[in-house]
Amino acid sequence: MPFPLYHPEDVIRIHESALEYAIRVQQAVAKQSEQGLSNLVAGAALMTLTHEATCLHRAIRDLCRTGWTFAAPIMLRAMLETMCSVVVIANSA
Repeated sequence: MPFPLYHPEDVIRIHESALEYAIRVQQAVAKQSEQGLSNLVAGAALMTLTHEATCLHRAIRDLCRTGWTFAAPIMLRAMLETMCSVVVIANSA
């Protein structure tokens, strides 16, 4: 079964929408954290990790657009590891 083919402009549009959503979520969380956190270290770690995940997301798009697609899986792995760290921190005492 062949992979489905998507128009590049549709892929970029979806990627941009996902990135804009991630940025809005991070801004909302930052605003909420200004009101006070019970664990400042965990909050700072979560903010840093989500920022890194957003940057990695943009980097993957830029790599693919400029012909360096082979490097995308490495970046995706880094993004997955970042999100695993977020889950660990969010579920910690």
